[in-house]
Amino acid sequence: MLSKKPLPSFLNYLNLKGITPVAGDGGHRKYYRLTTPNSSYVLMHDPDIKAQYKISQKHTFSFVNMYNLFKENNISVPKIEKIFLEESCILLEDLGDCSLYSTKDNALQLYKQSLQELIKIQNIKKDINLPMFQSSFDLNFLIQEFTQSLLSINNFYHSKNLLTSLSKELVKEIHLFCTFLNQSSFCLVHRDYHSRNIMVKKQQIKIIDFQDARLGHPLYDLASLLEDPYAKLSCEKKEELKAYFKKQASSLFLNDFNTHYYSISIHRLLKASASFIKLANNENNKVHNYLIDLPHAVKQSYDYVMKLNYPNLQTFIADLYKHK
Repeated sequence: MLSKKPLPSFLNYLNLKGITPVAGDGGHRKYYRLTTPNSSYVLMHDPDIKAQYKISQKHTFSFVNMYNLFKENNISVPKIEKIFLEESCILLEDLGDCSLYSTKDNALQLYKQSLQELIKIQNIKKDINLPMFQSSFDLNFLIQEFTQSLLSINNFYHSKNLLTSLSKELVKEIHLFCTFLNQSSFCLVHRDYHSRNIMVKKQQIKIIDFQDARLGHPLYDLASLLEDPYAKLSCEKKEELKAYFKKQASSLFLNDFNTHYYSISIHRLLKASASFIKLANNENNKVHNYLIDLPHAVKQSYDYVMKLNYPNLQTFIADLYKHK
């Protein structure tokens, strides 16, 4: 979009020195770093902005809806500087290139800060008039996503023996597994709360990629962060952070915390595994070799499912683990 010279006229007021593409994950949004004599910004181009966003009216553009909700609840996100409706662009605060994933110094404290922000997200009061509270990880969604993840990973490892469906016994267990998860009291979840979506600027975190938030399991984002296949936290660090979360989020505390944590971690890790396979096959992906992290995600899924009582699911995931 912004590769041609002269520079786009709608940005003339910034007195730009240059525009540099910022690598994305192969999605439809494009990002550019804009450099001015005294500052820098990030420009997000999303074709949906012009179609979905309406000034001073109810609209369906989820990024702005979630931004407004998070700002109202004092959740740390990059500032929207300006919206260019005709050009379908949003000018954002530049957070730099340092994410929680790349942070070495003071990492534990930054993880605790990330958990504090997570708890603030979970404590947002539900408002059924807002679109993010009208979508949820309900039973059908949980089953569908879990089934698709298992099929995707299986077909990646067994390319000569592709499956289009699962056995009746396994389908029954998946229904029981997801019914258990669906019995929890849902809250707002980020849906992709991992170390590469948490930026660090001046030792303060800022949350990005929040536009797909919806109602979900209260431990989903916790599992996303602590079981993150990118970061590969040690068992000791995960236990310390889980204890910190439970102490800080007492109002959200679940009976049988460990069973819930293992179960939602399996769901999240298998979803991440399927996403890695999809992203690795995306020709537009220039960010990361996602298949490097696939074995770790499958192994963690295997470790946790062996702590539960789902024999058919254990057998299926054990076969995936054997081929990782």
